[in-house]
Amino acid sequence: MKCPACQHRGFQRVSLAPDLPALRCRGCGGHWLQARHYRRWLDARPASKGRPAPDHPGDSDALGDDSRPGKLCPDDGHFLVHRRVGRDIPFHLDRCGYCGGVWFDRGEWELLRSHGLHNDLHLIFTDAWQAKLRQEKRRDTERQRLIDAVGEQDYRRLVQVRDWVAHHPKRHELLSYLGVLPTLQEAV
Repeated sequence: MKCPACQHRGFQRVSLAPDLPALRCRGCGGHWLQARHYRRWLDARPASKGRPAPDHPGDSDALGDDSRPGKLCPDDGHFLVHRRVGRDIPFHLDRCGYCGGVWFDRGEWELLRSHGLHNDLHLIFTDAWQAKLRQEKRRDTERQRLIDAVGEQDYRRLVQVRDWVAHHPKRHELLSYLGVLPTLQEAV
């Protein structure tokens, strides 16, 4: 068994959380979490009732999203799929599309826990999760383009006006007066 990150062959058994066993690389400090252990742990958690972990790990068919060298699964040698976690999370996670195991570089599990995402690990690799991240990135890009076009102060004023219109009891009349298209009325 070789570490996907540093190729070291020494692992020790650890617990990422109570009743959640994993393997820690003695070389780089990363962790390998097997899917069966995660599913068992997730199913036993009260917060996960009604949110079952998938039986099959291949819930996203897309390929990795960057050009770094691929990491290999320490259990079966398949390539790990590399995915973004969230807009405020500064790293990607790697998951085997065959067995569902997940690789965490040193400190990543702890950061996931601090953001409350450790219960959603099985969702991060879904197409829906990744689509939401792409949508948020598009919104952020559009917001920045508008700020660049009109300036920060005018952007803040525009947001105030938008919020005022959105909460006004006669917002439809206001939007009609402004000549806003019906599709834009729904966005406000």
